[in-house]
Amino acid sequence: MAAFTILSVSVLAQDTAKHKMKSASQKTEKATYCCPMHPDVTADKPGMCPKCGMDLTRSKKEQMKMEVMIT
Repeated sequence: MAAFTILSVSVLAQDTAKHKMKSASQKTEKATYCCPMHPDVTADKPGMCPKCGMDLTRSKKEQMKMEVMIT
């Protein structure tokens, strides 16, 4: 009985770790882009701001996430 409990806990722990890794990779795919002049203008892909025509860049939050993932 003890061996069954230990094995089931280890299997569940590994499954949770895989799930966390998948969710982290999914979050990186959905980057947020915003206009440097109009932070209220956001998009899920690069493009141009409809208000001023500037290129949308990754938000500061997304840039910080990328730096953490690289290090």
